[in-house]
Amino acid sequence: NIKIGIFTNLSHDHLDYHKSMKSYFNSKMHLFNNLLNKKSIVITDEQIKEFNFIKKILYKRKLKKVTIGKNSGNIKILDVKYKHGKQIVTISSNSKIFHLSIPLIGFFQLKNLFMAVLAASNCGLNKNKIFNQIYKIRPASGRLESVVNFNDSNIIVDFAHTPDALEKSLIALKEHFKKEIIIVFGCGGERDQKKRFTMGKIASRYCRKIFITDDNPRNENPKKIRNSIMKGCRKLAVDIGSRKKAIKTAIKELESNEILLVAGKGH
Repeated sequence: NIKIGIFTNLSHDHLDYHKSMKSYFNSKMHLFNNLLNKKSIVITDEQIKEFNFIKKILYKRKLKKVTIGKNSGNIKILDVKYKHGKQIVTISSNSKIFHLSIPLIGFFQLKNLFMAVLAASNCGLNKNKIFNQIYKIRPASGRLESVVNFNDSNIIVDFAHTPDALEKSLIALKEHFKKEIIIVFGCGGERDQKKRFTMGKIASRYCRKIFITDDNPRNENPKKIRNSIMKGCRKLAVDIGSRKKAIKTAIKELESNEILLVAGKGH
């Protein structure tokens, strides 16, 4: 008996299980096609490419649409500015303008947050009260979490382990801090092998230097996993199998006014 279903996004993940993006998407759509009762609420983002497909399901099944968006939706995100570890956000909701200070890094975290606000308000919580308290929110441990700031530099951990998550995190850090980035990351063993080269390419697009290390190789040869990633970023990358040593080396490499992102295992 599900009252509300939320669709945040579709990204390259779990393909070792689903085999294709189409199969993965269809699994997510099972919630909206089959599990939600009539007159249930669907919360999503009007800007994503899957929105038109979801809209057809809503119409066919008589589900109620509640959305966020930049120019439309029940919460419109009108402006975002970055200040230290916070985002200063202007939104419109029910024709009212709210100016919010939100201590989270990354636009995707704002989107997730505002979808949660819509879910809470549709379960009876007062939206104005939520907005009055929103400045108290803290990031989940390991989700773009700033752990150390020194010498005008930041060390940030994030559990990004897919191409889409890694790129979103790197874009968020670039937009937020306007600093050079160095990164430590690896890929898990016995999982989707196609993402390894792709993640190396993504890291080379956004980072000054890359430290490739182990991240839960399971029973697969860790050197082989690291080599697969290195093919996508060889010119900028250093191969250090020990994660502890890779992190220590990267911290020594960190210069003033830079960011070190340690990705994969989060907190």
